[in-house]
Amino acid sequence: MKNILTLPAPTPGFRTLLLFAFLALQNACMTPLISLYDAETFKDAAELKSSCLVLMDHAATDQYSEHSKEADQVMASAWSLYERQKIRRQNKLTIRQWQLLMDDNAQPGTKAILPPFFEKWKKEGKVGAVYLEEKKKNIAAALDEILKLEGAKLKNEGE
Repeated sequence: MKNILTLPAPTPGFRTLLLFAFLALQNACMTPLISLYDAETFKDAAELKSSCLVLMDHAATDQYSEHSKEADQVMASAWSLYERQKIRRQNKLTIRQWQLLMDDNAQPGTKAILPPFFEKWKKEGKVGAVYLEEKKKNIAAALDEILKLEGAKLKNEGE
């Protein structure tokens, strides 16, 4: 009686196909699901947080015009960092946090956190102490989350 479950011997082409499939699967399993840690991004985000919070301290006592160049630099740094994150592969969680910080409607009906602060300071000249403290907490928390996300990423060997 003939065994109907016997498979024919694999051809060389089939073996090659299996080898490529195995290598592709192995490579896919070794690819991280999130972007790798970037020391420059971490440093720049930490510097942004520091310079932003220091500058914000002046908003309750000084006119915006006295600090407009510093404010422009902080905002330029923030937008630059945000744009850098958008081009990194596998960086959706970090991009999402940057959207909450920088973009209106990052979630339907929400306002960005950072740009409106500087817009209000510019428009009103000074901001109230209660408003300032609340915005400092929000901005610090958003940047802390960005730093936490970046710091938790896998590091390349040598970092």
